[in-house]
Amino acid sequence: MKLMRAALFLSLFFSLLVTAKTLSSSERVVVFGDVHGAYEELTSMLQDLKLVDKADNWAGGKSLLVSLGDLVDRGAQSRQVVELLMNIQAQAQAAGGAFEMVLGNHEIMVMTGDYRYVSKAEFASFADLETPEDRAMLKQHFEALKQAGMATEASFDELFPKGFMGLYRAYQPGGHLGKWLRAQAGAMIKLNDSVLVHGGVSRSSAQQGISAINNSVAVTLTEYSAAMDALFEAGQLPFILPNFDGVTPLENLASGRAAVKAPWLNAAKSLSELRSSVLFSSSGPFWYRGNVNCLQIPESYTTDIVKNRLDVSRIIVGHTVKYRKIARRMDGDVLMLDTGMLQAYYNGAPSALVMENGELTAHHFSGKLENTFFQSSDVFKHNPQGMNDGDIEAFLSSAKVVSSRRIGTGITNSRVIELEKDGRQMRALFKTFDNSKDLQNKTKWIKRYNDADRYYYEVVSYKLDRALGLYMIPPAVIRTIDGAEGVVQYWVENGFTENVRRDDNLGFNGYCELSNYNNVRVVFDTFIRNVDRNNGNLLWDKEFHLTFIDHSQSFDISLRKPRLYSRYKIRLSSLFRKRLQGLSDEQIDNAAVGLLNAMQVDALKKRRDHILKNAE
Repeated sequence: MKLMRAALFLSLFFSLLVTAKTLSSSERVVVFGDVHGAYEELTSMLQDLKLVDKADNWAGGKSLLVSLGDLVDRGAQSRQVVELLMNIQAQAQAAGGAFEMVLGNHEIMVMTGDYRYVSKAEFASFADLETPEDRAMLKQHFEALKQAGMATEASFDELFPKGFMGLYRAYQPGGHLGKWLRAQAGAMIKLNDSVLVHGGVSRSSAQQGISAINNSVAVTLTEYSAAMDALFEAGQLPFILPNFDGVTPLENLASGRAAVKAPWLNAAKSLSELRSSVLFSSSGPFWYRGNVNCLQIPESYTTDIVKNRLDVSRIIVGHTVKYRKIARRMDGDVLMLDTGMLQAYYNGAPSALVMENGELTAHHFSGKLENTFFQSSDVFKHNPQGMNDGDIEAFLSSAKVVSSRRIGTGITNSRVIELEKDGRQMRALFKTFDNSKDLQNKTKWIKRYNDADRYYYEVVSYKLDRALGLYMIPPAVIRTIDGAEGVVQYWVENGFTENVRRDDNLGFNGYCELSNYNNVRVVFDTFIRNVDRNNGNLLWDKEFHLTFIDHSQSFDISLRKPRLYSRYKIRLSSLFRKRLQGLSDEQIDNAAVGLLNAMQVDALKKRRDHILKNAE
């Protein structure tokens, strides 16, 4: 009970320290992403930016330096990085400048006893904080693990590297690193017209707001540390099992019969429950990757909510290494600052975002990279590695057909074909169904337009998808095989339909919001007048990215929404509106040439304008 009361007191204390962190600066601001112990790279970059001198003391005057977290793990000099920034913070404050930071998921990990990414060299740097009594205690723990059958293959030094207890204590609330990290800005900072966060800002985080998120982080960290402390005193920690993660075996112990009357049971249960908190949630600020990994148009619905809710112009993130330059997404709504600073691990380059005189500049500490932003663009997520849309179109058009079989569903008698060329194999859909012979009479044709089912509509849909920048439809070409003309469309492997997701109760376990996909689907299907959208042609992958398939019943001449969307509102994100506004008549003509008639093309243009005028 004493520990729990102490935890409550500390939670309230830290919540006062880490409320809504809102900063405004007219001075030069420099923001950098994930360091991961790359001390040499970081100091070289800071010297290059004139923020520190050759002795690594603050030389930035009134400048503001901001870290997006992940100072630690992987690299050998994580301790030196944190201690450097502790010194810089004090020196900058004395000079009229400042250093601020948000925590990263790796700070959260080392503060909560998860050492999966701590290198042996990193452990060793804390050996001076470890006593002989610590090693003896760990040896006892190792022997207990061996007797329990949980440490039969690893040696003592493998499970408990030298410096283990030194690191453990350094990152606890009373440790010099843990105390300083907990006093920083929590999870999010609002700086001028930007929100700074380590992983990203999901819809749920934005709706909670910066103050609530930062308070929740402070309180939860304190409660977690109190539970760890109680378990340590009870002899149940430090747990060190495969991958340096003791939570899972602790949960098993807590649920076992022997734990029913254990005095440490409440602390173990508390630790287990906190694993679902903001500290570890995939939609939380430390782990969320939707801003950088989800397709730009679907995710733009989320970024609109973030910008409106937090009153900012952009989201600045680290956490995800995708490029070696600072990248812009969604027309600058998202800036990605993690460029793999730890060169030995990521082979990246130190970089920083510089804000000065209302301008944003990318600074790359490398003679090989220009100080410009990389313009991130989407690709179809299922394209084979090393192949772009043009490569796949060429392959689908010319590769040899080595096998063919009927799919066995639907009325179009479509086939799955195996293609081979230059040692590469690929599967594709081959569809030849076209009921246009039944619709020759113009009057009848207009009246029965919804009955039209034509294979070449798949190609038009694919081209319009790319013209809008959706990247949700597989590449498709027209080709003649064995004397029959049809569409050959890249086959997405290992997908499952929306029917399967519902029938098998798979839930929805992805970064990208399901409602975002629904909004995009309504807009796109209204634009092309797809009257046959159903759960069988919504295709998910294991990460719950969505692919649209089967558009052969589209492109009638009505301006209305398809009947299946009669109760749906048409919603455009700011980015989707921009893309639709930018879709020119010429682009529509090019997508439709030889495949749609003049009435259909005219209807496409009118529906584009109708959506822009009437969408929310």
